[in-house]
Amino acid sequence: LDKPLTLFQAQVRFEQFAALVRMGHARVDFPFAVWNQHLENGGKAFPVNIRVMEGKTMVAQNHSGIETIGRGDEILQMNGSRMAEWLKRTERHVSAETPYMAHSLMEYDFPMYLWVESGQRHAFNLLLRNPARKTRKVRLPARSAAEMKAFAAAQPPALSLAKPMREAKILADNVGYLRPGPFFNAEAKTGAEQWDVSSFRTFIDDAFTKFNVAQ
Repeated sequence: LDKPLTLFQAQVRFEQFAALVRMGHARVDFPFAVWNQHLENGGKAFPVNIRVMEGKTMVAQNHSGIETIGRGDEILQMNGSRMAEWLKRTERHVSAETPYMAHSLMEYDFPMYLWVESGQRHAFNLLLRNPARKTRKVRLPARSAAEMKAFAAAQPPALSLAKPMREAKILADNVGYLRPGPFFNAEAKTGAEQWDVSSFRTFIDDAFTKFNVAQ
């Protein structure tokens, strides 16, 4: 480091440095407050959620309002560069033991790390390939958080494990279904509350009480 850095710049640099270890628990967390502030101020972002499958970058969710982009389309290129190159750039922010783990994190964080790598953009030029193997070019406009929320509401429903975050119920034939969710306090408002596991413990106790009653 040979010049002054803002706090945000320093956090990003140390985040990248820690990621070189390739160990998920040895990391510097991204300064999410800066990203959230960007969106709250009307800043725009890449409006597509991706999923990396066998080295291919697929469209998982389209929140752009551009109907020619479909779930399951493969993104071959963006702004003239192969998606493998964009993944390499964005993954250098992520502490992960394997490419598979890094790719799983990109399902949530790719737009954020793309914003760090390329800055605010008005649009992205994509080369797509649909399941029928036909390719086409699409100009994808960046969208604000409000725009993405509105376009997402118009999409067909997709499987989501976020809501409800935890679930315990009795299915047909008296089969118990348990999805415990994270063990930490996902509803925490401060860092000090994050590792208060009392709500998780209460949920598990109540779930097994329900299952025992069903028996």
